[in-house]
Amino acid sequence: MTEHEEALKRFRQNKINLNSAIPFKEGNQSKIYKIQTEFDTFIYKIPSGSNFIVKTINAFLIKREYKILKRIQHIKGVPEVFFYNKGIFMKFYNGVNIRDYMNIHTEFKNEFYAQLLQTIQNLHNMGIAHCDLKRKENILILEDQSFVILDFGISYRCRKRFFQPLFNLLKQTDLNAYIKIKYDKNYNHLSDDDKKIYKLTRIEKILKKYFF
Repeated sequence: MTEHEEALKRFRQNKINLNSAIPFKEGNQSKIYKIQTEFDTFIYKIPSGSNFIVKTINAFLIKREYKILKRIQHIKGVPEVFFYNKGIFMKFYNGVNIRDYMNIHTEFKNEFYAQLLQTIQNLHNMGIAHCDLKRKENILILEDQSFVILDFGISYRCRKRFFQPLFNLLKQTDLNAYIKIKYDKNYNHLSDDDKKIYKLTRIEKILKKYFF
């Protein structure tokens, strides 16, 4: 067993000591810590909340997120998760979110967008819609210009055919977010192929008409 595997086993079996962890990020649903070892760096995502009820709900959502991530580990661009121990223990990725990256680099290679679209479609084929790709903070660009899609906290898994219309709506929302990222809201420049992808949902049309 390697040192990496031994450390993961210790973290999995024992209560994780946060005294040595570095606070990394905090949101309405979770607190995220960075845990550094001599051979690797990990992320530990645990539920947050101002009271017992909120924290219980967030704990349910985070465990649900873990189950979704485990289901799609084989898809390129999905963060690697190791186990669940009162929170999600996953790999740390050193990168820049796509919004900040695009402020410096005005263009991506076509291969990048092709792979991003393929990843989104692979998620859909597994019955998963991310539901929050419009937040550019959720796409992390690594040094080699590959990417990792973060935060599956509000993602949706379609389990029954009865919910297929809802799933179709959420899938289209993901695809529209992809177009928004690719063209940075310059929708007049869509290619013929991307015109076939971009279809505003009824909800998006209402929001666009009255609020944007």
